Formats: sequence, structure tokens, C-alpha cells
Amino acid sequence: MKHRLTKKTWIIIAIVLFAVLSAGTALSSVLTKDTSTPHAQSTATSPAQRAKVVSTVTPTHDRPHLGGSISDFYGVYGKPEIAADAQNTVTTWLVDATQSIDVGAERDATGKVIRIIVAGPDTWTDQKAMSYCSGFLPDDATIFNKDDAIHTYDYHSSEGDIAVSAQQASCVMNFFGQ
Repeated sequence: MKHRLTKKTWIIIAIVLFAVLSAGTALSSVLTKDTSTPHAQSTATSPAQRAKVVSTVTPTHDRPHLGGSISDFYGVYGKPEIAADAQNTVTTWLVDATQSIDVGAERDATGKVIRIIVAGPDTWTDQKAMSYCSGFLPDDATIFNKDDAIHTYDYHSSEGDIAVSAQQASCVMNFFGQ
């Protein structure tokens, strides 16, 4: 079990790095933002500030989703497998009975979830990863751009514009510019 967790952890770290490096450049060059509509912005100024760990998180039991509170993830999934700290800004849970699905959530300084990373079993297709990840979209998310060939999808929501990418039994979703 430990070996599988280590492999999954490295996959999540690689996905986060990919998302951070590509989200700001690739998506902004493809999409033209409407400057007349305000977009949700993170209030955190650095990864270390976003990763500040509160000694206790009071679990809440709303549906965990992008733009929601990190406390919802604690309420639904319990104690995380890997907690965020100054070096690792993503909190990770093993969420299924066979411990084959990892869900990672990155939060800003206010506790708002700004990125979600899911790593599923090797048997997942890109479509299955996307189907699982779509459960973490805000309730009012509507798709406005997609490329099924490379499994990238963009959504509008009241929380802000969202980019989703599914590949290799995993997916990443974050707000544009995050």
C-alpha cells in the first residue's frame, strides 16, 4: 500500500506543477478574457501563505467542490492522507474503499478551494477521469469551450472561470490564472 501511495503522490505533484506552469500561459493565449466581467481572485500572495495550516479544521458537510470551503473536504473525507504545509500546498485524501482514488485540494488563505487534482486507478480512461472530476464543479458551472481530442474543458461559474484537463487516469481543475 505504501508503494502505491508514493506513486500516486508523485503523480499529484507532477500534475500540480504542470497545471501551475501551463494554466497561466496556455489558457490565456487560447482564450480572450472579457475584462468587463470580474473574475474570482485568490487573496493569497504566495504558496506558503495559501498553505498555512490551521491547527484544527472544523469539518463542514456541504458538497466538496472547486470554490467551496476546504472544510467540506474534511467533513466528507475525514482526516487527509497528506496535509498541506509550506512545501506542499495540496491536501490529499484517499477517497474510496480500495484506496485507489486520490483527491487533492489546494486552498487559498481564506480556505477557499482553488485547485482540485484527482488521480484514479490505472484502469480509468480520460473520459472516466473527467466524469469523476465533474462532480467537483460548482453547481452553476456551464461549459463554454472544449477540446475532446485533448480532453480540456472550460467552464463559467459564479465562482469564476474554470479550466479542466483530464489525462492518464487523472484530472486537474482550477480557476483561470491559478
